[in-house]
Amino acid sequence: MSDEKHNHPEEPEEESSSTGTPEGQGGGSGSPSPEDALAQLGVQRKEKEEPEGETEVSREVLEDSNTRALSEALSSSFFFVKILVGVLVAGFLFSCVKTVEPNEVAIILRFGKPVGSGADQVKRPGLHWAFPYPIDEVVRIPVGESRSARSTKGWLNFTDEQLAAGDDPNAADIIPPGAHGYTLTSDLNIIHVRATLKYRISDPVRYVLAFRNSTNVVENLLDNAIFYASARFTAEDAIYKQRPAFQESVKNRFEKQIIDTELGIKPELMVVDARAPMYVKPRFDDVLNSEQLSAQGISQARSYLTSAVEDAKGRSNSVVLASISRSNEVVQAVAAEASYFKDQLPYYERNPELFEQRLKIASLHRVLTNAQDKFYLPTRPDGKERELRILMTPEPRKRGKMNQ
Repeated sequence: MSDEKHNHPEEPEEESSSTGTPEGQGGGSGSPSPEDALAQLGVQRKEKEEPEGETEVSREVLEDSNTRALSEALSSSFFFVKILVGVLVAGFLFSCVKTVEPNEVAIILRFGKPVGSGADQVKRPGLHWAFPYPIDEVVRIPVGESRSARSTKGWLNFTDEQLAAGDDPNAADIIPPGAHGYTLTSDLNIIHVRATLKYRISDPVRYVLAFRNSTNVVENLLDNAIFYASARFTAEDAIYKQRPAFQESVKNRFEKQIIDTELGIKPELMVVDARAPMYVKPRFDDVLNSEQLSAQGISQARSYLTSAVEDAKGRSNSVVLASISRSNEVVQAVAAEASYFKDQLPYYERNPELFEQRLKIASLHRVLTNAQDKFYLPTRPDGKERELRILMTPEPRKRGKMNQ
């Protein structure tokens, strides 16, 4: 209908133009009759209706093709959406699986509170289920490694190299306020003390959840231990006279505090260093060196005393044993001689002269056996003594050769 309304104004113009030409050519100026106008309008309307039907058919075909294209596009889009949703679901499920390494344990916090109760709160090494953050938070605690903490509140603000070299840029008779840390001793002196601790986590739940910053708590307990021990020892005792007792006092104080606070750690090694202030350290070193020299001299004297006593005891024992052995030998020899004389007594009583001759011959035999030169002087028939002259420097003779 809209097309017809738009075409109505144009139709009279066309009619006037078409009818006006013959009239103009014939010289007339009249308008067409109503019948002719209606007939001409019907012809024009018929001509226009035929192309409009073809346009509607082509429009329907175009709409069908567009619908099919849109359907195909939506189908492919839904396929990719399904794949994307599947990937997101798989990623979500995969992100919920948490791995706890062999050298650590974990605590799962759900909206800030631990999941489970008692020992179940601590997740051992392996795979565990937890929702992504911010629903769940996995707190990992390395319990398999050793941790360290150091207290330097009472120590010098120097590096170890400067301390070894004795370099003190602020050397003076006083300690500048805020420049170095120190502790007070029981005799109202100042010393420098530091403690280094190696420890392991024994209760992960207490260590993580009971304190906001457990590392700072450990350092604060170390500070408390060194100040507590320093106040109960004199400077000399803490530095060198009773150094082991001072270190043990720091250790005992720290262990008592971690038990009272239930910190959840287990100390492994603690090293406590104590030294005098820089400006008086040379005096302390002189006293320490003199005491070390004294102790060394006393030790050497005691060592010599011990060795001398042991040597004297050894020689005394040797002399006593030798005397006892010689005494036994003499007693045995005398006993043997006494037994021999007792055995020979009957023979002597029977014939004393014969017995004397036999003993003399036996004695001469023993003497002459070992003599180099032998001289025989037979008895003279008249009983007088023979004269024997001996050359005092005789020629050397071969051993065993006799001269009668």
